Amino acid sequence: MVVRELRAYEQMTWWERLLFAANLRLLRFHGPRFYARYFARRAVEWFRRHFIYKWPAKVVIHVEEWTIADVHTNIRSLWPELYDDGVRAVVRMAESRRKIELEPVLSDVMLRFILEELVAYYKREVCKSNLVAVRITPVVYHEVAGKQGRFYISRWTPIMVIKPDPYIRRAIPIDFHFVTLAHVKPEEDKASIRSYAGEGPIDYDTPVVTARDATRNTFLRGRVRDVVFTPYRVARDFARALGAPEKWIHIAHCSLYVVPTRSTVMSRKYRRLGPEKGDLWLGEVESRDPFARLGPRTLALIGRRKGFT
Repeated sequence: MVVRELRAYEQMTWWERLLFAANLRLLRFHGPRFYARYFARRAVEWFRRHFIYKWPAKVVIHVEEWTIADVHTNIRSLWPELYDDGVRAVVRMAESRRKIELEPVLSDVMLRFILEELVAYYKREVCKSNLVAVRITPVVYHEVAGKQGRFYISRWTPIMVIKPDPYIRRAIPIDFHFVTLAHVKPEEDKASIRSYAGEGPIDYDTPVVTARDATRNTFLRGRVRDVVFTPYRVARDFARALGAPEKWIHIAHCSLYVVPTRSTVMSRKYRRLGPEKGDLWLGEVESRDPFARLGPRTLALIGRRKGFT
């Protein structure tokens, strides 16, 4: 390679040799400084991601959730009848899909507060959607427990979380909808993302889908209890679905939402597509054992590790 470069240098004209010498001097002067700054930025970013962001963010999310729970508990202790009546009205509205008019809501302060906190349709800022669904809280759970419901996970995130990271590549492909959001919206904007989490009886032990992969199949699962009482798991699972688990500290969620007793367009669509394939736990089992789909291994399979013929 050195001989080839020397031959190429001998074939250069006098002005090409001057440019080569000038560029070589610039490279020797700026090269070490550029790489020193580059590796310093990488080291600082690695330290911040692994030691600064992780545990304080989890504590902050817990403080926010328990603060909201204390607010609802105190309001219910002061006005128990008004609060319970408002929750029942919200549940009936979600079951019948009839939206409450804004005129009586503006006059009734308690009903307006309950609607803005528990119904996605009446939210002002993030997590607002056209879906008439009610958020599951310990108070709402007693009104809807035992009924059939369709669950939805709703979270919001800055666009900079979805955009590609120049320092760390994604581990897996992401949904094309997120790629479109990353190209259309600016970094300082926020995006509210809602996904279908499954259907079943409204119970704390009912499994729900907390994250979906690039093909919108099941990627990670959890229980209703986990989503309601440990909210940081939803942010962590969504970050893993984006292929960047270190970014979960920037993600927040305001769910779990449920549509009781009635069917929705998205639930009918997933029901029509049939059973989902490609769960994460099955993929992890197959990564350790390529014959996991065939059941317990037999002597024939163990002896033929390279194929089935």
